[in-house]
Amino acid sequence: FYAKKDLKDFIKIARRFGMMPVDTPSIRYMLRQKIEMKDPRYNLAFLFPRTKQFHKNRAIGSVVFHRSTCLVLDTDENLRTQVDFPSMEGKHWFFPQPSAVGALYLFGNLLPRLMRDGEAWIHQRTVKPSGKVGIFLAHIKPCGMNACRFRYQEVTDKFPAITGLPPELF
Repeated sequence: FYAKKDLKDFIKIARRFGMMPVDTPSIRYMLRQKIEMKDPRYNLAFLFPRTKQFHKNRAIGSVVFHRSTCLVLDTDENLRTQVDFPSMEGKHWFFPQPSAVGALYLFGNLLPRLMRDGEAWIHQRTVKPSGKVGIFLAHIKPCGMNACRFRYQEVTDKFPAITGLPPELF
């Protein structure tokens, strides 16, 4: 999924957003706490849903980002409406994540699935400009040599137990 140089670029970008290094005692401790406390945001059954299709009668948005720089290359109107961002082009994929530890945990479990299957379905949490956290069902698939397409559908209303949790600090 990532060439060696692209993975190095990705790690540089992640460090800039405070998401690396991933293998430090403090990161492992915070992640272990979330898992041991059975935080539903870290439940793999939530993060990687069994149902691999979008819900009928709900809008599906799309975003394309560069795989190594994580810069958003293109979005469609449906996505901009769902996440309530007028423009995401040129921003990093990491910017709307509610938790650096959560994003690392998701990515660490997502990458092997993408490498094995060539695509993946996830639930991704995103912070909207209003400060509210939205939950999106996403289908991720590489498109071309250096890009990845995420197709999103908002499903926040299906997870009141998760959206009702207090914000994460890290």
